[in-house]
Amino acid sequence: MPPKPRKKPAKRVFLPLPKNSFWIDSDAYDRRVWGQLRIDSPSLRELEDKGSALLPHFGSLLQDVFCLLFKYNINFLKDPEVLPSALLNQKFLHGVQQGGQYGILREQTLLNEAHSGLSTLILGERLLALVREEKLLTRRDLRDLWDIQKQEELVSQTMEEYENADTIPEAELSEEGKKALQKAKEKMTGEVQGAEALLRHKTAQLKEDLKQIEAQTTNRLQA
Repeated sequence: MPPKPRKKPAKRVFLPLPKNSFWIDSDAYDRRVWGQLRIDSPSLRELEDKGSALLPHFGSLLQDVFCLLFKYNINFLKDPEVLPSALLNQKFLHGVQQGGQYGILREQTLLNEAHSGLSTLILGERLLALVREEKLLTRRDLRDLWDIQKQEELVSQTMEEYENADTIPEAELSEEGKKALQKAKEKMTGEVQGAEALLRHKTAQLKEDLKQIEAQTTNRLQA
């Protein structure tokens, strides 16, 4: 009897990383208003540039702060919908929202574009100052944030290479070529799994390290 053809190994399916770095759900109108405020305000753009040199996703944080002040309904996205490297932003936002002054501030900023923009500038400058003075984060925390962002990039890159390898038409390959391709796929599968596992470990450690940030943010901003 002729040998049975070997079954092709099932392809491993990996869940792609989220591409979103915003925590507050916004609509086209919110984003249009915020975009126009940035265009009209050199101070906001300068703050964003300074903050982005220090923290990942600082521009996203400023838009979220604006939405926290401006929007009528505030809806936070769930953790799996946002990049892990934006975790600090979530802690900042919760810290602002839980502060005793937030309700008073909202009376002035709710659906008010100018007041929300100015308050975002003030809060953003204060948050950036606290980070620079290491009142909320240590240098190690900052390094961990950038390390996680690099790990996210590595995971995305290895996933893309893995997907690209699967597009090679095996029918055009020799038997040796098919074996080499299969070995390459197996190697890439291991690389993706390893990169994902390291990202999960780094994210879990960061969550633990950032547990106190919300309370500290609330206290510092109120002071």
